Amino acid sequence: VAQGELVDPETNIRIVVLHVVGAKGLIAADSNGTSDAFAVLQIEGAISAKPFKTQVKKATLDPKWDQTFRIPVRGRVGQLKLQVFDYDVMSANDFLGFAKTSLHMLQPGAPVREEWLKLKGSTDMGPAQGAVHIKVSMETHDGDPSALGESRKVQFQNNFGRSATFT
Repeated sequence: VAQGELVDPETNIRIVVLHVVGAKGLIAADSNGTSDAFAVLQIEGAISAKPFKTQVKKATLDPKWDQTFRIPVRGRVGQLKLQVFDYDVMSANDFLGFAKTSLHMLQPGAPVREEWLKLKGSTDMGPAQGAVHIKVSMETHDGDPSALGESRKVQFQNNFGRSATFT
C-alpha cells in the first residue's frame, strides 16, 4: 500500500501474531492436585471462526505452552477471548477460567504487547484463579492468500485440522 493510499478495513487482511507463553497459579482440577491444562482462543475479526487451541500440558498448575498462532483477520479486530480447560479423557473437560482483552488498538508495526490476563469465572472447584501470559502483535498482509506460503498452510492444518481458506 502506497503512502497516503486509503485502505478499506473490511477487505484489508492483517495477521495477528499471538504468542501464548504459559500460565501460572491455575486451580487444581485433578485428584493429584494438578491440571492437564490447555487454552482455547478466539479473536473477533478472525477470518476463520474456528477457535485455536494450545497443546495440553499434563500435571501442572503452571503450564508452559510457548505456542505462536498467526491469525488472519479482516475488518475491525475486537477482543481476544481466552478460556482455559483441564483435559479429561473419560469425561467432559473441566473449565478453569476465562479472560478477555481488547485488541482493537493493535496496529501493524507497533511494539509487541505483553500481558498477564487474570482468569475469571466460576469452576466446579471454586472461583477461577491464576493468569495467562500472552504476547501479541500485528503484521500487514497484502490480501493475496498465496502470499501466506505453504509453510503457513501446513501450520494452519496442524492447528485446525484443515487448511485455512481466504475469500
